[in-house]
Amino acid sequence: MISISNWSQKRHLRIGVITKFVEGDISRSQAAELAGISERQVTRIAKEVKDLGAGAMLHKNTGNKHANSITMEVEKAILEIYSRPEYHKVNFLHFCDSLRDRHGILIPYPSLVSILKRHKKESPKKKKRRRVHKRRKRKKRPGELIQIDASPFSWFRDGVDYSLHGAIDDATGEIAGLYICKNECRLGYFEVMRQCILNRGVPLSLYSDKHTIFRSPKREALTLEDMLQGKDVPLTQFGRAMDELGVNIIYAKSAPAKGRVERMWETLQSRLPVELALNGIKTVEEANEYLAARFISYFNEKWAVAAEGEPIYVSLRKDVDIDTILCVKEKRRTDNAGVFSFGNKAFQIVDDGFPIISKGQKIEVLIGLRIGIIAAYKGHFFQTIRYIKPDRSNAPKNVPRKTISTVKSHLKHGSDKWKEIWHAEDYELSLKFLYDLFLADTEMPQKPACQG
Repeated sequence: MISISNWSQKRHLRIGVITKFVEGDISRSQAAELAGISERQVTRIAKEVKDLGAGAMLHKNTGNKHANSITMEVEKAILEIYSRPEYHKVNFLHFCDSLRDRHGILIPYPSLVSILKRHKKESPKKKKRRRVHKRRKRKKRPGELIQIDASPFSWFRDGVDYSLHGAIDDATGEIAGLYICKNECRLGYFEVMRQCILNRGVPLSLYSDKHTIFRSPKREALTLEDMLQGKDVPLTQFGRAMDELGVNIIYAKSAPAKGRVERMWETLQSRLPVELALNGIKTVEEANEYLAARFISYFNEKWAVAAEGEPIYVSLRKDVDIDTILCVKEKRRTDNAGVFSFGNKAFQIVDDGFPIISKGQKIEVLIGLRIGIIAAYKGHFFQTIRYIKPDRSNAPKNVPRKTISTVKSHLKHGSDKWKEIWHAEDYELSLKFLYDLFLADTEMPQKPACQG
């Protein structure tokens, strides 16, 4: 029983009023007015006070523990788990999910918040007053519109920013692809679209910003007169790949315009670093494997919504190799020995049973981490090898270590292929070649269509 000395002033006032009513000093209506309760309440409490004394003023459950209350042992375990390094800066809702999924502790979210705040813990994801933007209605069918973007952030909590590339379906809020690189780059977006197309199909449209990976900066220089005359600027490599697939790219004029992917980044920046830490993931290669194998499905199960209509993704034709589209493509000409140049380096076509390509023929060069360097001519594909010209045998071979380590994180599917192509020259030069093509943070300018 709680001591009367610990009662609040309000309770002391009310018991004094009831006592005076019981002793006949004031009327029932006066007692009700002074105590702020009804006359019926005055009669009931007065009867209990006569029978039980002042203790009748307390609620019958006062001092009793609720049947579903959190024990001190559970509370202590929760605080110990919360203090672990991997849960640094975890938001309270994510922590509640982790307690259930990883530690078998079921606790209502309000109860968890109460415990943590009582111990002076604050969620890094507090609710803030935000400017209200009118939300665009979702598309009705999955595959009708995919929002695509990249977010630089310290995903490994090491103080170093990496760019996570992502795509989200506008109709359902499902993540269609995630891929992490050092910079926002061509390779990251190729890999995201590869995941989307192989797992779901080809979408009708993409919604992106105006990064030079998606849109040539020369487009802004076109005047109305140029457009009327039919002048245009070359597509970027990503734009060309989407054009081959029949995907329309829509360019957003502001970040709030592609709000769904921006809200996805807000969620991922709060949750993904914690999940990577909990799984002991510290490298780009490990992170990309985890994103594809586990995290995307985890996100979609938790946050995806049902679409109004049926999916409208288009299946990739069986005779189409997606890696020959999601790559770098440029036109070149061959010399007498079937040699062509690309990126100030020479490559020789390997005859594999097809007629040797004659001098001066236009070929299309395809370069990708999975396919190596391929020459396409009249419907046939030819493998190539590095060709060293005599006057370039003493070319400098100093390649920054950062460039080498950055590229190697993404060579899981094609390292042996690249070693075969680059058999005659320092392998590190091939890594720099790949870095400049796929992992640099800007789109390389287009060169003339055909070069000798």
